[in-house]
Amino acid sequence: MVYYFVCFVVAWLLTAIYFYKWKNTYSVFITLSFIAVDVMSFGSWQLSIAKSLGEAIMAQCVMYSGGSFAAMLVLFSIFDICKLQIKKIYRFAIFLFGLSIYASSLTIGHLPIFYKSVTLSEHAGATTMIKEYGPMHTVYYISLAVDFLGAIIVLIYSLKKKKEISKKNAILLLVCFFVCITSFAVGRIVGTYDLINAAFDLVLLTYIFISDRFVLYDVDATAVQTLKKSNYVGIVSFDLHHRFLGCNNAAKEYFPELHLLKVDLPATESQFLEWIVEMEKSGELKKTISREERFYSLEGQYLMDGRKVRGIQFILMDCTDEKEYQKYLKNVAITDDMTHLYNRRAFEDRVKEIREQGLPNDLVIVSFDLNGLKKVNDTIGHYAGDELICAAAERPPGSFSSRGTMYRTGGDELEL
Repeated sequence: MVYYFVCFVVAWLLTAIYFYKWKNTYSVFITLSFIAVDVMSFGSWQLSIAKSLGEAIMAQCVMYSGGSFAAMLVLFSIFDICKLQIKKIYRFAIFLFGLSIYASSLTIGHLPIFYKSVTLSEHAGATTMIKEYGPMHTVYYISLAVDFLGAIIVLIYSLKKKKEISKKNAILLLVCFFVCITSFAVGRIVGTYDLINAAFDLVLLTYIFISDRFVLYDVDATAVQTLKKSNYVGIVSFDLHHRFLGCNNAAKEYFPELHLLKVDLPATESQFLEWIVEMEKSGELKKTISREERFYSLEGQYLMDGRKVRGIQFILMDCTDEKEYQKYLKNVAITDDMTHLYNRRAFEDRVKEIREQGLPNDLVIVSFDLNGLKKVNDTIGHYAGDELICAAAERPPGSFSSRGTMYRTGGDELEL
């Protein structure tokens, strides 16, 4: 009785620790495994203190309500940890199989399906059942063996074939499953205590150790969480009926009008509606927008639920610094270092632009050439020649400078 009580308390303490550490990126199958083991441990403890056959049968049914699903959920969680997919139809079929086993356990004491007969016995202060197994109990044992064997095969396969799987986690889980199998076999041979309860507690303890690390290995999940909480990446979502689904704080900072949108209501008077329509027409959206002297990159993408399109999501990033840097690089590329006038490249670009737009009637191009520059360079030096060029650039002849743009197109050549 004390053994089963300790297993029950340990299972619930481990579950409490797990839920204290719980994050919404944790595997749902790992979470359900904790609940199933808790229920199984509770049923085993209640069976050990049962005073009547009716209480014992009730406790046994509770135990099987967890036991029928615990190994199955552990198998599913191993597939998650090893980043392998089970088709929905197979997963559903396995669940129905576990459900049928549990349903058959409810016939204990009524029909000879799970147990043909049951009586009570007491050993070392704990109540135990003496039972004659029926056909469905054999099926139950087979399902346990298949689930554990499947988990071991998946782990060994992942260790050999999948480079993206943590070897430490896989080996640790393998050790746990071998302990579970050994405990189960010893429990069946000795027959005093069901050691599988303690073995499942060991599995839960292992899950607690690897859960945080498991989340880190799930790059997609961590990326989504990082983006959602990011202070510089804005995320805004709408469904296919243009109804607002939500956004993060960064998006609200970039677009304060998002504070006015209400969840589940259409974005009728929002600039996002224009982008939604544009996204629906072209199937994609990628642009740079400016608001209040800042620049933002905007990218639209479909909000997917598996293979099904459920809405549209916009990703916003403040790219002001990048734009300013690009502007700086462009200015450097078209500016003469010495005179700070536009250079020959800028002049040719402007001529090309004028030709494409059509020559205006009032277009005038004035060319200047500095006489005597070579003499200055030869007699006084190139520094003096540079000063002469800079002086000419600062004092264009006449009033031309107020009517156009000056370019330095050569060593001593200026264009206006």
